[in-house]
Amino acid sequence: MLSENEEEYLEAIYAIGESYEKPGIRSLSEVMGVSKASVSEMVKKLNEKGYIRHERYGAIVFTPEGLDIARGIKRKHRLLESFLYFLGKKEVHDEACRLEHGISDESADAICRFLGSPDRCPDDGRAIPKCGKDCHECLKKTLTWVIPGKKVRITGTECGRKASMRLNEMGVVAGEVVKVISRVPHGPVEVEVKGTRIAIGDGLAKKILVEECE
Repeated sequence: MLSENEEEYLEAIYAIGESYEKPGIRSLSEVMGVSKASVSEMVKKLNEKGYIRHERYGAIVFTPEGLDIARGIKRKHRLLESFLYFLGKKEVHDEACRLEHGISDESADAICRFLGSPDRCPDDGRAIPKCGKDCHECLKKTLTWVIPGKKVRITGTECGRKASMRLNEMGVVAGEVVKVISRVPHGPVEVEVKGTRIAIGDGLAKKILVEECE
């Protein structure tokens, strides 16, 4: 388990590398705003834990595990900055710094989906590291992601024949506009179709593809 301070160091090393510089004690000291002695102590600790490799007077190099962690922290930071910017905030860096250490990977993925998988952070224009998943699959909008009160158009389904027949009987077919009344996390979604309210289980709702109505 990494401390917040250790995560900050890994993130700083990653940021220095983005600028095509070789991260070292001096550059890391400047970025972190602490003495070279403090940096050397932390670098030694991270080296012993296997997150980086560093020889005296040489550049700091990530191990595969360290790079994955650093990239993940930077991804969370820039997604949070993008989300805060979307909410209308202008000063987003410091708040994102505070939040990035407590947010889960799942929540970061949810923010990414909500924002439509942004490529660059609006705060500094830097690229947002990708998570490695298939963006096309991840960004497909299903009934489970619709906010109650919203209307959406059914674009298709990804379920078997029996389930498709069941949905057809309920009027949940491609081209039909439905209104989401309520939803329970990991539970049923209640929708209104042609004036009739029906409840659709979470598993089935995840297979109903939708698009926003203009």
